[in-house]
Amino acid sequence: MIMKGSICLAMTVTTVSAVGHPAENGHLNCSLWAATAPKNSAEVEQVSPICRQLSHYVELDINGDLHIHRRKFDNNYTVGADGWLNTLSISSGTHGIIDHGKPTLPRRTKVFTDKEIKPLINELRKSKRLVLYKEYNSHRYYSPQGLTTFLEVRGESPIYEYKTLQLDKTSVVINCLSLNL
Repeated sequence: MIMKGSICLAMTVTTVSAVGHPAENGHLNCSLWAATAPKNSAEVEQVSPICRQLSHYVELDINGDLHIHRRKFDNNYTVGADGWLNTLSISSGTHGIIDHGKPTLPRRTKVFTDKEIKPLINELRKSKRLVLYKEYNSHRYYSPQGLTTFLEVRGESPIYEYKTLQLDKTSVVINCLSLNL
């Protein structure tokens, strides 16, 4: 009996602390995440995207926070951000992409098809704004301050980062990723 109660209690705690995760169907999308994830910054950062041509892919670097690669061998796109991230969500206007799961590497990376990425980039071209959400895994949190910060946040609820990035050159994005919108 005690064991069943403990399991039930642990499951209840997990369900309650899972911000942004709908309990009813388990489906997670950008709109739900934006509505439920804490926002720790209302500031808009001005950024200049940088395009790098590499041997197997083209890299779009947005402020060092976000990297979008167009792979040359299959024309899919890889979206990535550094950190032990449970969730990475990127949105612009009414479109967004999201990747959620248990981190296995200190970088969250997800492959998206041309069909998935084009609506997001098209909205970005119009608005010139990109909203970036990151949920760090509290058990593997890394910060420039090192071990002290890790010990302070270990076991706490997830750490979120929310940024609105204002891009000064959306033409760099479109040309770099070779998109025909």
